Amino acid sequence: MINGLSLRYFEAEEMARFSIENSNFILNDISFSPEDGELGPESVEKFRFDIEDIYFTTENGLYILSAEVVDFESDSGSLVVHQFQLLPAYEEKEFFDYVGHRTDRIELTTHEITLTGLNMDHAILSNQLIAESLAIDEADVVIFRDKNYPQQESRGRKPLPQEMINSLPIPVYIHDIAATASSIRYEELHEDASERGAVYFTDLDVAMADFTNIDSLMTQYGGLSIETDTKFMNESDLQVQFLIPYQEKLHNIKGDLASTDPQILNSVFEPLAGVRIESGFVESVRFEMQLNDTHAIGNAEVIYDDLHIALVDRETYEKNLIRRVGSFFINTFAVESANQPEDPRPGTVDYEREPEKSVFNYWWKSLQSGLMDSIGG
Repeated sequence: MINGLSLRYFEAEEMARFSIENSNFILNDISFSPEDGELGPESVEKFRFDIEDIYFTTENGLYILSAEVVDFESDSGSLVVHQFQLLPAYEEKEFFDYVGHRTDRIELTTHEITLTGLNMDHAILSNQLIAESLAIDEADVVIFRDKNYPQQESRGRKPLPQEMINSLPIPVYIHDIAATASSIRYEELHEDASERGAVYFTDLDVAMADFTNIDSLMTQYGGLSIETDTKFMNESDLQVQFLIPYQEKLHNIKGDLASTDPQILNSVFEPLAGVRIESGFVESVRFEMQLNDTHAIGNAEVIYDDLHIALVDRETYEKNLIRRVGSFFINTFAVESANQPEDPRPGTVDYEREPEKSVFNYWWKSLQSGLMDSIGG
């Protein structure tokens, strides 16, 4: 039994690399046996701890991980993390000045994370994370990219989803994972824009089954299925399903967006693309894509009416003469004003992947190719 333990580890005088406060540990019936000439733990009958004020600085110094309290009880196999956060160690400008190139600055906060059915024998003796369920409540993610900084000189190929799973540092199997009442917001500041564009998803619920990187279980379950239900731009219902085979370099995405006012996208299009939606109504958006390591194919359909688009200056959002002429040609020749449900005009998803960009960029650009084909006619 250890009560009231506080610990700090420093690599520099000004900042602790790791610290915990007021922590309590209880272990019952511990057995040891020689392993490869060393005395190692054979079993722990019961194990319980509660740790307060956990603080950890990442090796590169860019982020701080923290949690108010972490509780664990081996009898129930339940691990609860209260108020987990992943926050940048620097303010925005200082962060990007320190990095020196374009990258994503991430902020993550959660209300509670609960892991149940945790098998401690696998965790301690086999270095495997085996659990029944993982529940994440009120996770809020904000990602910001400042494009006023240069591209990184050497950018390697970014991984696909199954490659991210396979790169996890320990073997993992979780039967069910769910996130509830969460949100994701992506912000980007273009080189010649005065304001950042933002796209966001609120009231986000996510469910997935049989998450693993263990070879035998990947063969048994075949792939990871993910169901998401959210509000797009806090306005329209959006459902997206992902099917990610574990042992193939491809995945499928299928989605449905309910009726919406497309002008809600002006907060994204004006600062990032110099485009404004002047009017219109979208009845529905449906899409289905298959994406492999290099190429995406599929279809997308936008049912809409009375769509008119204008070109604007990214700094002032005004339409000068050149942009007025450009807007006329777009609405006259490049964009159909309507796509009626009685005789829908489908679009084709056809996009070559840029492997040095993230999988999120791959998803969006692939979907964009189908949406623009449906709108363009």
